[in-house]
Amino acid sequence: MKKFTIQEELPKKGKLEPIHIDEMRLNWEKEKLQRAEESLNKFVQVVQSVLGDLSAAKLKRLHLESNEVVQEELASRFQFPNASDQFNLDALGINVEPIYEMRKEFAHTWSSYSFQYKDGKFIADEDQAVFQQFYTYVDTPEKKKFISLLEQQVELYNEFKAAGLIRSYTHLREVFYPNMFTIDIYGNMSVKTDRLPSLLSYVGRYIQISV
Repeated sequence: MKKFTIQEELPKKGKLEPIHIDEMRLNWEKEKLQRAEESLNKFVQVVQSVLGDLSAAKLKRLHLESNEVVQEELASRFQFPNASDQFNLDALGINVEPIYEMRKEFAHTWSSYSFQYKDGKFIADEDQAVFQQFYTYVDTPEKKKFISLLEQQVELYNEFKAAGLIRSYTHLREVFYPNMFTIDIYGNMSVKTDRLPSLLSYVGRYIQISV
């Protein structure tokens, strides 16, 4: 965990380093992204198997505007403007159900991600907005001071322990706000880094820090 001091200046916005990354959830989200990329490219294949080759401009729109693309393409081919869509589809020998079925089942998996259409396929952007929820930043003076106080408490406690001045640590957790610290079987204290996202979200609401 990156160390902070109370006097240390916060870096400007955009240069902040995360103090904690939820690696497990981030990796799980990346796996979802990979599956979404595969599904989206499979969807492109299904659309072209039904409608034939489409321009790159239209294929690019399939990510978020697939319904519009399909409707526009069909409308341009319909030969009987006064007849029903189904009549025109039958006349053209086109069955659009595979498109609609796949979009209904999988569109939600790729709609929340950003992609680039390149060389005939969709490629997921490495930097996805949704990933930010798994990064925790110390982005206010209050949060910075809170982290510094945690570190000072850990350092002070461990110095007391090393000097033989801690008689019992069995119930020490009960002294502090829940889940801020952990104490191992040897009595060593450390900050519960996996709890930092929740704790930092409380600063300014349930945890009041003056600077």
